[in-house]
Amino acid sequence: MEERLQQLTERIARRINRHGLTLPAIMLLEMHKPLAGVGGALIQLVAPGVDWIFGEQNTEDLAALLGDRARVEKLIARIEELDKTRGKEVNSQC
Repeated sequence: MEERLQQLTERIARRINRHGLTLPAIMLLEMHKPLAGVGGALIQLVAPGVDWIFGEQNTEDLAALLGDRARVEKLIARIEELDKTRGKEVNSQC
C-alpha cells in the first residue's frame, strides 16, 4: 500500500505542477493539514458515489493520503520540489 501511496503522491504532484497550480494547491493542502483526519473520513463518506469514477482502490488510496498529516506534508514537499525544478527550467530558457 505504501508504494501505491507514493505513486499517487507523485501523480498528483506532477499533475499540479504541469497545470501551474502549485500555489493554490499548497495553500489548500496547508489549510487542510489540521483537518487531515476529517478529509480522509470525508473521502470515505463520499466513496460510494465516486468509486465508479476513480475506482475503488484509487478512492481508498486518496482517503489514506489525505487522512494522514505526514503524507499531506510529503505531498506538499514534492509539489514544492517539482516547482523549483520547473522554475530552473524556465529560467534557463530565458
